[in-house]
Amino acid sequence: MSARSDPLSKIFLVVGGILLLFGVPFTLIGVNTLTSEYRYSNEGLKTTATVIAKRIEESKDSKNNFIKSYLFRYSFKPLEGAALEAEDYIDEEFYAATEDGASIEVQYLADDPAGTSRVIDGREGDYLAGGLFLGIGALTSIAALWFLRSSLRRIFLHRRLLREGAIADAEVISVEQSSLSINDVPQYVIKYTYADYRGMMHQGVSHYISPEEAERWNIGDKGRIRFDKKNGALNIWIGNETR
Repeated sequence: MSARSDPLSKIFLVVGGILLLFGVPFTLIGVNTLTSEYRYSNEGLKTTATVIAKRIEESKDSKNNFIKSYLFRYSFKPLEGAALEAEDYIDEEFYAATEDGASIEVQYLADDPAGTSRVIDGREGDYLAGGLFLGIGALTSIAALWFLRSSLRRIFLHRRLLREGAIADAEVISVEQSSLSINDVPQYVIKYTYADYRGMMHQGVSHYISPEEAERWNIGDKGRIRFDKKNGALNIWIGNETR
């Protein structure tokens, strides 16, 4: 790290935020789907419905290929209340085998028959889809929290050592190109050694620096650092900056 802001902390913060934006909705979709399936399994009511109309919808996927969706519009009478009409997507085979006016079986929840009715066409419930969404969402959210936690820890440590850390001279032992590139520009790190108050030697690594800054440092050069007074191994690289 250096007296300037640590770019890795910013990268972690951005990555964590993006992952969280994906992880939370996926998790909520998974939980909602599994909760709905649980309710259908335990509270769902079944009745006979009549197919009023059949319809095929066409849309395009991300590769501009046409996708067909098959729908039934049907009427049914719940155990309580007047007859209702609803629509549901069904699979192609069931669509082809069922004519207008045919009787089909539907399932619904008593608290909202119109909004929850669905055709029973032999397909499995959405437990698999719900579990998949929940799994992806949970793993993505966990990764997001790890990135955010790591970012905040680095930021708070950096600020605390700048404010309270003891100043010491460090000796450069290597200047190395890292595996990180920012805007296709390779980033470098400075590795160094220093002694704390007790005379114990430690090694440190700077934050990622530009190729131009890396060229200014050679093995054996002296640069300043700040280290934790209680834990000498915690440190940040300041370099030539007077802070």
